[in-house]
Amino acid sequence: MKSTPLINMNDSRLVARGYDLGLKIAANTVNVFTVDDLEYWEANLGKIKEALARGFALENIPALVPVVATPAFSQLNEFELVVPADYQHDGYLGRLRKDHDRDLTYFHSAMTDKNYSRPTRIIKPGERFLIKLVAVLRQVSSEECQRVYREHVAYYTGAQGAGLLYQHKRGELPVGKFTLSFDEEERLPVVVGYHSVPDVYRHSAEHFELGLGSIEKPWHDDFVLALFCDLPPTAGKPLGA
Repeated sequence: MKSTPLINMNDSRLVARGYDLGLKIAANTVNVFTVDDLEYWEANLGKIKEALARGFALENIPALVPVVATPAFSQLNEFELVVPADYQHDGYLGRLRKDHDRDLTYFHSAMTDKNYSRPTRIIKPGERFLIKLVAVLRQVSSEECQRVYREHVAYYTGAQGAGLLYQHKRGELPVGKFTLSFDEEERLPVVVGYHSVPDVYRHSAEHFELGLGSIEKPWHDDFVLALFCDLPPTAGKPLGA
């Protein structure tokens, strides 16, 4: 059976003898330690207790199992969105509400033209976009989501982007997910104390919601990013053009 450690013996003389021996041992480390040894133990003081039993040589230390970070995002699919020739930015959300209010399970009352009048990228009639849907796989911040937008050189289209996805490409959206259409924080309205990111939630093949999430709160695996990107230069050109 292992004896009681000196520190728990309640005998100051024994503790003092232990420290004295430790100082003598430590004084000898320069004769046996290499630079690698020194740097390792300086960075891993908490492992010295184990090393007293196992030995200080680095070859006695079990190899560390590399920790593989869980990916945060994964692209689902991509498709083309053509903006109708009669699209108008001004008043779009009001017209969308009037035309589709009965079709939607829910349309957030704060998703209005007044609240979302100035997205970073104002969509124009006749434009064509490559939409990339990127799934969130674990809890992430809005900053991490916005980094994905930058990596894909995607536009922030706000509520109008969410509306166009619902109107013209809702069949492409994943079931049981909130598809987000991001924008910069300062361009999002504050609703119930939070800057609100528009989203399209797809309940089933036929049932949808237009709602709002919070840019200040973390996102998780119920969410998908909708990236409005430029089409590749050759997309849509006739063969031989």
